[in-house]
Amino acid sequence: MRGGGYAMAALVSALLTSALLITAGCGSTQKSASNSPTPAQAMFGQVKSLAGTWEGKDHEGNPQKIVYRVVSNGSAVCEQMFPGQPHEMVNMYHLDGDRLLVTHYCAMGNQPRMAAQAQPVATEITFQPESVTNLADPAGDYMASLKLVMPDHDHLTQCWTSYENGKPGHTTEFTLTRARS
Repeated sequence: MRGGGYAMAALVSALLTSALLITAGCGSTQKSASNSPTPAQAMFGQVKSLAGTWEGKDHEGNPQKIVYRVVSNGSAVCEQMFPGQPHEMVNMYHLDGDRLLVTHYCAMGNQPRMAAQAQPVATEITFQPESVTNLADPAGDYMASLKLVMPDHDHLTQCWTSYENGKPGHTTEFTLTRARS
């Protein structure tokens, strides 16, 4: 029996060693296709990379400030537009399955929700209207389209288009630079 116990211990040891070697091989630097981010996850990663304070001007030359924060254990990005101003607004970006959504909590009191479209240019994300809540008049004005242009890590342009009577109306553009501490 004693010899059988040693044989069993040697077998268990050999199996554990083999398992460790196989597991170590699985940790190689090769990435499988299943580990690649989906298009929505890649776009969400771009939005997360905006975390920080941004300053610049709107299309009329007025100074603007926007703050991005990654929140909720990395599952959402909170964008605070015009912090401390009477027209302060918040946008929340998040994934919904394999879709990237943004909800705009507008100073007009409504909440348009937009979905990101396929990214024809890697440095741009375009959101198109999906729904709007708290719109008192169905023909009323609301911000329904957003385009983020990120040519590099420190520059951002936002193009917001309002809708009225279900059709595109005016566009507001913000040209921003990442603020340095």
